[in-house]
Amino acid sequence: MNQTLQVEVREIIELLSLDDARIKSIEETTRNITIKTKAEIEKIKSDEEK
Repeated sequence: MNQTLQVEVREIIELLSLDDARIKSIEETTRNITIKTKAEIEKIKSDEEK
């Protein structure tokens, strides 16, 4: 492999790593939103029963 191609491959790998980190961040955010939404739904149900 020539040096230019090696650098380009390395840059692509770095970009993919960034995307993977972003995906994990989005998954974590989505999980937190889901947990909060479920808690709010339970609170509403609880308030309606009173």
